[in-house]
Parts: sequence; C-alpha cells; structure tokens
Amino acid sequence: MRPRKQRTFLSETLHVWVLVSFTVAQPIYDLLGRSPEFFIARLSQPGEILALVGSLSLLVPGILVGVLWGLSRLCWSAFVVCQRTFLVGLSAVFILHACRDVTSLSGSVLVGGAVLLSGGVTWLYHRLPPVRQFMTFLTPSLVVFPIAFLFFSPVAKLLVKGEAVALPSQKITASFPIVIVVFDEFPLAALMDEHYQIDAIRYPHFAEFANEATWFRNATTVSEWTLLALPSIITGKYPDRSLLPNAADHPHNLFTLLGKSYTLHVQEARTQLCPQHLCGQGITQSIAFSSRLGALAGDVAVLHLHQFLPHDFREQLPDILQDWNNFIPTLSYARNMAIVRWANSQTRPPRLHDRASDFLHFVETLQPSAQPTFHFLHTMLPHGPYLWLPSGKRYRAIPALPGNTSGRWQADEWAPIQAYQRALLQIGFVDTLFGQLIDGLKGQGLYDQAYIIITADHGVSFRPNDFRRSLSHTNYQDILRIPFFVKKPYQATGYISDRNVETIDIVPTIADALGVSVPWRVDGQSVFDAGLDRPQKTYFGATMASNHARLSFPASFAGHGEWAAVDRKLELFGSGRTKPAGVYPIGSYADLIGLPVSQFPIEETPDLAVRLDTPEAYTHVDLQAAVLPVYISGQLRSRKVYTSPSIAIVVNGTIQAITQPWTVPVQGKHGRWSALVDEASLRSGENLVFPLLVSETSRGITLLRPAGKFQEFREYDPGTQESIISGQGEKLRLHPGYLKGWVDRATLQDSKLVLTGWAADVPNAQLPKSIWVFVNDKLAHVGSPTIPRPGVAHFLKMPLFQTGFTFTLSVEDTNNLKVRVYAVSEVGLASELAYGPGYPFL
Repeated sequence: MRPRKQRTFLSETLHVWVLVSFTVAQPIYDLLGRSPEFFIARLSQPGEILALVGSLSLLVPGILVGVLWGLSRLCWSAFVVCQRTFLVGLSAVFILHACRDVTSLSGSVLVGGAVLLSGGVTWLYHRLPPVRQFMTFLTPSLVVFPIAFLFFSPVAKLLVKGEAVALPSQKITASFPIVIVVFDEFPLAALMDEHYQIDAIRYPHFAEFANEATWFRNATTVSEWTLLALPSIITGKYPDRSLLPNAADHPHNLFTLLGKSYTLHVQEARTQLCPQHLCGQGITQSIAFSSRLGALAGDVAVLHLHQFLPHDFREQLPDILQDWNNFIPTLSYARNMAIVRWANSQTRPPRLHDRASDFLHFVETLQPSAQPTFHFLHTMLPHGPYLWLPSGKRYRAIPALPGNTSGRWQADEWAPIQAYQRALLQIGFVDTLFGQLIDGLKGQGLYDQAYIIITADHGVSFRPNDFRRSLSHTNYQDILRIPFFVKKPYQATGYISDRNVETIDIVPTIADALGVSVPWRVDGQSVFDAGLDRPQKTYFGATMASNHARLSFPASFAGHGEWAAVDRKLELFGSGRTKPAGVYPIGSYADLIGLPVSQFPIEETPDLAVRLDTPEAYTHVDLQAAVLPVYISGQLRSRKVYTSPSIAIVVNGTIQAITQPWTVPVQGKHGRWSALVDEASLRSGENLVFPLLVSETSRGITLLRPAGKFQEFREYDPGTQESIISGQGEKLRLHPGYLKGWVDRATLQDSKLVLTGWAADVPNAQLPKSIWVFVNDKLAHVGSPTIPRPGVAHFLKMPLFQTGFTFTLSVEDTNNLKVRVYAVSEVGLASELAYGPGYPFL
C-alpha cells in the first residue's frame, strides 16, 4: 500500500472507529452507567462487565476495521465504497437516536430521512477536509468513554468486591423459624371485595391466611421502584438513591442481623443484599462464562435497538419493561440448563428464570432444622409479563402491553382494562402458589411455630392517560397500597389493623419479636408498637431530582377517596360474589358472554374482514398441555371507520369474550385486538373459534360475520382525537366507550339529514346531558334523547326509557359528507356513538 493510501486508510478507519464509539458504545455506557442495577439483577461478575467493555470498545469496531483492512488489500475502490457505507449506516443510527422520541412521523419515514441525511453528511465528509479533521478531533472518545464508564460511574462499585461489615454480636435466644415473602408489583386493591375484605372466592388462600394473621390494611410501600423498595424492606431505612441494592452498600440489614444465629435460605430476584459469606456465591459460578457473556450480549443488543429505533419499530422488539434480563429467551437456554444441573446438586434453591419454578423451589426448602431458619423470598410474581392463569396453565401473548408507552398508558381505555384483567388472572395464580406455600409449611410442621410476613414491594396502576408505576394524583392508591400480613407463632385468630404501617417497619417488627434491638439507625417501628403514630405516609420516587426528595400523603387517604382503587376494580371486574364468572366478562356487551351464538341472528357484511393470528392453534388442543391457546388475537380491517366496534369471540358455539380493537397501533399495525377466554371453554381436539361483530339496532342484537377479503381492505384506524370543541369554544374530553349508544339509521334526501339512534350514560345510570352532531368537523346540532326505547332499557337492565333520538338537519354541501355523533354526560365527558356497518358518513 502506497504511503498516501496508507495515511488515508489509517485516518478513515479511525473515523469509523470513532463513529462506532459514539453510536454503539456510548449509548450503552450512558444507559448502564446510570442503571448499574442491570448488572446486579443478572448477578454479573466483574469479568463480564470488563468483557462487555472490551466488546463494545474493541471487538465491534475491530471487526469493521478488519473488513476495511481486507478490502484495502484486495481492491481500493471496494475499500472506499465500504467505508462510505459504514459512515452512512453509523451516522443514520446516530440521527435516529436523536429522534427516537418523535412520534408524529412513522418509523419508515424516520429511517428514510435518517439515511438521506446521513448520506448528505457522508458526502460532506468526503468533500470537506474540516469535517474529517473534526472526526479526528473526536478520537480521544475511544478512551474517554470506557474509562468514564468503568471508573467514574456507579458501575465502578461493582468492579470491587465488597463485603458487609460485621455487626456487634447479638444474642438471639428465640428459636422460631421466620418466613418473609415479598411479592413484586402487587396492588392491594386486587385482593379486596365490596366489603373491603379479602375476596375469599377469587383468592381463597390469602383469605384463609388473613383469618389467622394480622392484616395491616393501611400498609404502603415507600417507593414504586423495586431497587429502592427492597433495600428499605431489608434495612428498615428510607431509600437512598445513591446506594446500589447490594450488601456492599447496605451492610446493615436483616440478613446480617440474623446471620450468626439463623440458617439463611434466601432467594433474591433482582438484588444482592445477602452477603456471600452468609448466602454463598449462588448459581453464577456454576454457569460457563461464555454462556453468561452470551446472554449479556443478547440483552445489551436488545437495549441498544430500543435506544435508537423509532417508536413503532420498537414494538416488534422484546419488551424490556416487564423484566430485567433474558430479553431473548433462546439465549437463556444454556443458562437454564446449567441452573437445573446446579439445582440437582445443591440444597440452596436455584434462581430459575421461570418464576413459578422459582417459587416452588423455595417451598421445597421449607424444612425443619436443628438451628432456627430464616426463609426469605422475593418473587417477581405477579409482576408482568402476564402469562399465567389461576390454574397454573400458561398462554402465549403479545410480549409488550398494548397501549403502554415508556411506562405510561395512552388514551385508549380498553388497553389498560385488558392488562388489568390479565394481571388479576395472574394474581389468581399467585394465590394458588401461596396455597402451596402454606401447605408446605404445614406439611413440615413449621406453620404454627413460624413468624410469617407476607408483603409486596409496590403496586401497579391500570388507568388511561396515567402512569403504570410512577406516582400521580390519580394512581397513588394503586401503587402505594400493598398487601401486608403478619402471623405470629401460634396465632390462630385474624385481626385487621388500619394503623399507618410502611414497609420500613418489617425489620423493627422482626427485632421486636426476637427481643433484640436493631444495632443501626432505622426509620421504621414495630407494627405492634403501641407508640406507632406516624402522621403521614412517605414516598420516594425513582425519578425524583433530589436524592432526599420525598412526597407525603395523609395517613389513611381519608378525604381522598379512601378505597377509590378498590371501587374502580369492582366497577370493572366485580368480586367473586357479584361476578361468579370471574374477570372474563368485560366490555360493552359483557352480558352476552356465556350465551349460545345460535340465540342471535347472524348476518354477513362484506365491508369488514377479521383475521385470527393463529387459527391452527385450535385444531389440535391438548387440555393437559402446560400452555393453552386461551389468548385469541387478530386484526380487523374495513372499508370504513367504525367507532369502538365490539367483537364477540365465539368458542365452540358459545360467546366467550367481548373485545374491541385497540385505538393505538400494536406491532406497527392498526386494528389489532385480543381477548382472553376461560380455559373451560376449550375441549380436547378441534375447537371452532371465530369472531363476530356485535350490532345493536331497534330490533335488538345482531351478530355480523365479516365476509370481506382481508387483503383488499385498509387497516382499521379509529383516529386519535382526544377532545371535541363546541361552537362557543367549550372543550369536552373524549372518553371512548364511557357513554353507550348507537346510530341506528342515517339517511340523506333533498339536503335533509336524518339521524336516528339511542344513547345512555350507563356508569351513572342516567340519560346523557346532550347529544352533539358534527357535520364536516363543525358542530351542527345539539339535542337530547327524548324518544322511548324500551328495548334498550331492557338490554341495559336500567329504567332509562327515553334513550332514543331522531334529529333532522339541513345540509348545504352534501359532497364528501362527514357526520359524527357524540353523547355528553352531566360531568362533561363525551363519547362517540357507535355506527352500524354501512354507515355512509365517515
């Protein structure tokens, strides 16, 4: 290679290396440098972290440089083309990263624009020497980025082996076993019925345990973030965001307090608070380094794709919000096989990726011993992903939660309701597992004598236009209130206490039971301390700007709708007493569930097409299989727009679910829908499963069979309008599906538009305040329902007889006429009425 070409080769390959540093390495260093818990959750060793840095800063760019070097030896022109291609691709990634939060443009447009822009940047690079000089000026980043990550971020703590400081010797004379189980993402409201007791029909094992324990019904967490909430449970101190959730940063904790007097059986799902000299090194040492590094590389690759891909492309990726690792399940096969081999040769329970197996292994460790034993479990159940049924069977579903973007629910009300339904079913499975835990304790003769605490790290919320986990003024009850039960040894009578208890009170409570003092400063008190009179509730948010920032709430939420979260759950799903069919009947026509489809007239409509995702799953159903096809999903397409169409899912001749398309794109497509059916609706062998649309007219319910050709229709898109505005500027918030109604008939003759239909404010059991008609996006008429519709009253099972309306409007311009009708409630909420198939004015 000639000297000039050699200089060009060195400078241009160096510039590729610099771009790799900025587009691949630095985004990962920045993300993981701010979230070292990623490594703690996966039990990463220092060698794995160093190997990751080597891969990002040396291996990945080294591969590209090697390709360029080989091409430079074979053909200089090929080297130039390849180097320019690398520049275009890496620059496009950089631009996409800067535009990742743009949601007003589709992913295809963003990618195309980024490629065009990066092409222009590459052309400038080739034509202008100052651009190349600037790239050379950035060369120190090759060293600065990895050094800053390893030595000047919280990750530096993980590279130094730290051990918990020995505590002063404590003489513990008590000999009773201690069992603490911390569930993850478990809102208290899920367990409660209309009497604000544990729902004994849906959750019999929790109810049975509550009858023999003290239930602190007003207990709350101190943070919505597991990695702040768990250390507080174990230390008795309020969270400190500057500390990592490991033993090195929390040396004074419940494990070190009991470690000299108790045998420890500890399973931590996402923390390392129990020091190695007490709990061992765990499973990570038994798995080959290459397997651990391969799983780490796969997870990091998914994280990087989430960092720069546009929003609608990210929906196709594995979800990273529902779990902490193993985003690509196939990469964890070798890891899980190593876990199984390790479990067969150890007495300490393994850390399995399957959460149910993890729980059951904990149950297996509940055995009597000569020395008193402390059993501790933090299980990721009932935390999403939601895949379990109460029976223990599983189902396959869309990995991400539709309608949830970056931890916030969108305006679509149906998406969080369906997610809530799936969460409640998974909590039913948790109740089943909890029953096995109690049976295990009783079977080993430990239940009566054990000191048992059952709680959760935090709750979760399912409200449209609200956060799933971050606290707001509307969801705080969902997130703060958690189950909290304490059973003393030989306690046989249950009590309910509404004292102001927080999870920081667990350590002082255990110390009080043992008759010892806590040898470090704690913020909590024993829950049985007569002097416990905390005037407020304290909460530390994971996203608060100041490390010591906190929010305070009234001690009992009095005056703030004390049980509003329970009331909302009951409104949506009822209780075991009010809805014997469970949580499956949801939707506008939930009363149809369980009725034979032969009871209704069925008509074909060529304007609609519906496709099931996996029709082959129902041809050979094995009811004994671990995974059942109860999650039914598909896509709706249409010639026209139908507002909130209701889809009836028919299984073996009976309507088993009512659903509707999500109003947001899912997996990059509009018109997507899903529904869960009871596993009892399936039969062995072939099952007949198909969707029908529900149509309601003055004649009653008619079911419509979509008969259109799927490929010929455009995607169903209900639009994203969130409010309507009157001619006087009055703005009303749209609440899809809140008010019910139907436009039965719409005719246009001689410039006269006639609309006939009905509307009702079902949640408040009253008529709407008014009905607004928009013609070509302008308010053209405001009226009220005044016509008797006894059929509607019978269907709604409410004494709302005058729900009907007929409006006659004069229309000047009849070309491309668009007519939309909204019902407005007394409190100012508006819902668009449903339109029958063939409605001509959308």
